[in-house]
Amino acid sequence: MTNADLSFSTREVARQAPQKLRDGAVIQVAVGIIAASGDLSMDEARYALREAARRAGTSEVGLARTVVATVNEYGND
Repeated sequence: MTNADLSFSTREVARQAPQKLRDGAVIQVAVGIIAASGDLSMDEARYALREAARRAGTSEVGLARTVVATVNEYGND
């Protein structure tokens, strides 16, 4: 790896950082929703989200977005 490669990869990481932060925030909100609705700890809820995404063949953040959007649209009853 040369210094030029390092500079490019550092810029790419920096470019992706805002989206990664947004994705992390959505995952945390979804985990909170799952924990509250299922009387689970945050760790249990995170595991449930991860496993459900794996079983559904989707990304964790994609499923988290669906959880948050569903609660926003229909409530958490």
